[in-house]
Amino acid sequence: MIGGLSQLALATAVRFGTGVFIFVFAARQWSPEQFGQFMYCFSIASLFVLCADLGFAQQVLKDVGANPARLSAKLCRFFAAKVWLTVVVLLGALGLSLLTHSSFPGQLILVMALVVAGCAGTFSELLFQTMRAVGRYGDEMRISLWTNGGAVGSFATVLTLGGTPITLALTFMVVRILQLGLVDRGCALAWFNLPRFVACTRPRRVINTIRHGQAYAYEVMVM
Repeated sequence: MIGGLSQLALATAVRFGTGVFIFVFAARQWSPEQFGQFMYCFSIASLFVLCADLGFAQQVLKDVGANPARLSAKLCRFFAAKVWLTVVVLLGALGLSLLTHSSFPGQLILVMALVVAGCAGTFSELLFQTMRAVGRYGDEMRISLWTNGGAVGSFATVLTLGGTPITLALTFMVVRILQLGLVDRGCALAWFNLPRFVACTRPRRVINTIRHGQAYAYEVMVM
């Protein structure tokens, strides 16, 4: 138990530390105006990403933990719902950005890149929570270490070379998408089943999935 707890704590600390590093290093490299622009867009993007999350990570931890045999069925169901939610969130963010007045040049690109990055991050978090549900804390720790280590190196390189907020946001997007692929490969959960996944993408199934997890969604949005 102590070993699993320490591995979980380390994995969480590494992911948290990556975010802290990005913001602290960016604040030191940029002017106050540049950093303010980035954080303004990051705040907007975070609100949209909340709508794509809806507490599925907490839900999969409970459901798969209670019945590991249902891992594939649950992940297919949650991933299908999140794909739909991500499309809605991206369209909403794009529409709102186009309809509202931009405070500075490049705001649209910044917001959209950060929304895509955030949505990709929620898919990775869903896989990490699934690993916790089946007790694979050591694997989560190792995957977190090498994926976030690569992310820190990428962000540090971009900022050291004089990257702008838009450059960092685009790097953030690419890194998060690559991380999702690496996390899925590293987890090796063998959850994907094409016929089951396609069945779960039907609108009625997606709506039922979202309704089933309303309590988790409320918790995420108010915390």
